[in-house]
Amino acid sequence: MSLKSFDPTRAKVIIAGNDVTGWAPDTKFTVTPTNPRKTVTAGVDNDISVNIDSRYVGTLEINLLQNAEFNSYLQYLNLGGDVANFPFFPISIADPTSDYYLDTVGWLETESDHSVAQETGTKTWIIGLQDTRGKSSRPQSIGQFILGV
Repeated sequence: MSLKSFDPTRAKVIIAGNDVTGWAPDTKFTVTPTNPRKTVTAGVDNDISVNIDSRYVGTLEINLLQNAEFNSYLQYLNLGGDVANFPFFPISIADPTSDYYLDTVGWLETESDHSVAQETGTKTWIIGLQDTRGKSSRPQSIGQFILGV
């Protein structure tokens, strides 16, 4: 899977049971896999091997207004993860326009910078994702179509 961008007016992100609100204007949120899915290696005799990576981890990047209340909620999740030594929380993304649905586990990788006495800007949050594959309501392969999985 490559980078996927979503329009927050059409798609929905739910972090630890709460809808993300306070999106920055004219912004999108993105799901990006961390590792390349396949790595090709060519030898000196032109032998080629393909290594398939079974890790599907990645990131979710969201941009919120600086004064959005959801920033406080993300800071609360970050602090709670530090105190409890368990930084993980459920994340769901649903985009009915592209049939992309994702239910996975996430953690805060990068907390947005704090600024004082600045005009209303944006805060960018990077959230790690355990699995970026997502699912579609439509069959992805002939096997899924036949088996109905």
